[in-house]
Amino acid sequence: NGELYNYRELKSQLLDFDFQTNTDTEVILASYLKWGNDCVKYFNGMFAFMIYDMRTKNYFAARDRLGIKPFYYYVSDKYWVFSSEIRGILASDLVPRKINKSVLPEYLAYQTIHAPNTMVNGVFMLEPGSFITGNDLDFKIEKYWNISTRAENHAHLTYKEVTETVKEKFIQSVESRLVADVPFGAFLSGGIDSTAVVGAMSKISSKPISTFSVTFAEEEFSEARYARLAAEKHKTDHHEIKLTPEIFLENLPDALKSIDHPSGDGPNTYVVSKVTKEAGITMALSGLGGDELFAGYDIFKRASRLKKLNWITNFPLPVRKVVAYLVEKTEKSIRAEKIAQLLLMSDFSLKNIYGTNRQVLSENQINKLT
Repeated sequence: NGELYNYRELKSQLLDFDFQTNTDTEVILASYLKWGNDCVKYFNGMFAFMIYDMRTKNYFAARDRLGIKPFYYYVSDKYWVFSSEIRGILASDLVPRKINKSVLPEYLAYQTIHAPNTMVNGVFMLEPGSFITGNDLDFKIEKYWNISTRAENHAHLTYKEVTETVKEKFIQSVESRLVADVPFGAFLSGGIDSTAVVGAMSKISSKPISTFSVTFAEEEFSEARYARLAAEKHKTDHHEIKLTPEIFLENLPDALKSIDHPSGDGPNTYVVSKVTKEAGITMALSGLGGDELFAGYDIFKRASRLKKLNWITNFPLPVRKVVAYLVEKTEKSIRAEKIAQLLLMSDFSLKNIYGTNRQVLSENQINKLT
């Protein structure tokens, strides 16, 4: 499942292979024959695949660097089941249908479950940038790419060099995704991430870009005016999807049926994708992940302010526990509970505070629910 953006370039390095098709799937097979497990290091794209080598009776499975495409698996003493969807694994009837209760608090806190775990007991997700090798007797998982290592390799660059490189890579990545045989568009919220994607698309494409945004009747939740500004600036063919509670509830059963791995964002994505498809657009780009990558959320600003208050953590823990207790008693809200959690931390580093700030429900609420 997926797409290789550089499969044409790779073809020119695989001249000794007799290609029968013009697909990127065949390029994966040819690359595996030439480079073995190292083939993934040559791929630029989003992918999850499995190759079974009938000569050696070994298998090789891999997932793209950032885990855009999912790869699920289940292992027992009798079976090795894999799929790009959990429902595919469950449809095999080889896997017990039991909830993984240990990760339920994580889902309630973050509206998602992080790899390698899933909501189904015994079913795991191959982590991003990893591959599996094995046979009937045994298998092992190896990491072939790590974002932290990549960051360390570029630590010597100046701020100016970083911004120039990011801009260059960003435009290149958008350009490679526009090499499509189908009509394409973009989800436009009006935020920095999706606006940057649309800006790059309009720069590259000779035709106006079709853009789609979800709008709400409640002004405080709607980003419509920002999306309109971005659409006007880049002269896009803009479509607004007015999402009322009635429309949302009407679509909810189908959205829940379509969601595989549970996600708090799933229903929103389903509705905007459905309308985009109905408008004749088969492929759409989104700015998903931009806020995490470029520190767009308020949490990053708060982290900067909290760092200046790090002296609070010098107070003895019993004193901080008393203050935390008083905060929770004075104000009954998630905000107060998060402040109480922060007061008990060893320090206000981003690593410590990020998780607490991203929680949808507090630990107390989760404990009551579970």
